[in-house]
Amino acid sequence: MLHPRTKAAFVALGVTALAVACSDARTPLSPRGEPSLSASTTQAQSDSDWISTPGGWARRGCVHEVPNGAVVERDGHVRRPDGSNYHIPPCPYAGRARGRTAPIDTGWVESARFNPGFNFSQISANWTVPATPVAAYSSAQVYYSFPGLRNSSYVLQPVIQYGVGGGIGSSTQWVASAWRCSDGTDCHHGPVLNVSPGDAMYGSVAASSCSGGTCSWTITIRDLTTGGVSTWTALDTDAYQDAIGGAVETHGPFNSCGFFPSGGVTYTNLTLTIASNGQPAGPAWASRIQSGLSPNCGFAVTSPNSATVNLYHPGAPRVDSVSTSPSPAVQYNPFTLTLKGVGFDPASALVEIAGPNTNLCPCSDFTSFTSASPTQLVISPITYSLPGTYTVSVRNGSGAWGGGMFTTFTVRSMY
Repeated sequence: MLHPRTKAAFVALGVTALAVACSDARTPLSPRGEPSLSASTTQAQSDSDWISTPGGWARRGCVHEVPNGAVVERDGHVRRPDGSNYHIPPCPYAGRARGRTAPIDTGWVESARFNPGFNFSQISANWTVPATPVAAYSSAQVYYSFPGLRNSSYVLQPVIQYGVGGGIGSSTQWVASAWRCSDGTDCHHGPVLNVSPGDAMYGSVAASSCSGGTCSWTITIRDLTTGGVSTWTALDTDAYQDAIGGAVETHGPFNSCGFFPSGGVTYTNLTLTIASNGQPAGPAWASRIQSGLSPNCGFAVTSPNSATVNLYHPGAPRVDSVSTSPSPAVQYNPFTLTLKGVGFDPASALVEIAGPNTNLCPCSDFTSFTSASPTQLVISPITYSLPGTYTVSVRNGSGAWGGGMFTTFTVRSMY
């Protein structure tokens, strides 16, 4: 069980910590230091006929890849850029076959949307592939993020993905593709790109050649760092009125904040065009966070202007090592504490130090650091009056306490 917590001895930088009684015990956590989450995907894991896509759950036989530059007509006829063609057969299932429902999933965790009641003809955005999640994915987890346009039947979306979903992807690799999905009856995507954390991305959904209520919708996602692109065109209705400035969608048991990439995703240079006059829409993005999320990973959606959407989920950090200088630290003498690991959010990280025992201990919270980066936090100077072993815990914002939280350091008696 984790050490008892107290706020009775908050220690500012450079101030000697006095011995006080600990109180306000923290809720017990799992061995990884993460709150538990009830399994919400039992049916998803047992029903192999369904696979997750960024448009929701779809029948395995109704998800198809189309080549770059292809045009997919409404009857499933596909025209390749070289003039050849083929046909995608209709999905044999009419929505939910035999009254069955799709497996439960965690759905849209965070999103920013704009739906004023008129049609749009274009949306585009830039963003950066986020960090690799610190928690190890299995085949059960998949994370999607995207901007896009949606109506009551389909969503058009340039997507980045971590984990295996839609029959594509990897549990150790970010990928990207251009998607158009319905409510489970059919779902198409372009070629799959391997992308890396830090890659600059561009995504767009754009209508052209609109006539009689039908448009040619081109969905594109491009890795500006490598030059890779996934793009194709679907003939579809012109009625797309729900704009998505950015969304995070997860499927599977996300029972650890470590499954979320630290820092989240920020969409910039967002443009949204009104179909009727070709003018910028100037959206006032409405922020949405799914209710009842557990664990609470410090989710937040902000939009400082119409061109920016920040989907914030700091994730759970991992502490790999703790060291002091001098080593060991000495009672009543100032020292420097250095934490190394992954997933630290310099803007919101909280370091808690407790010890040397559960009955008499300085328990200290630190939110200001001598230096801070996603892989290292330095606190200096610190002075403790009690010799013994101290325990270090870290979390980002109000999120879960990260793995490696039982890492310790020693303060030696000066006598």
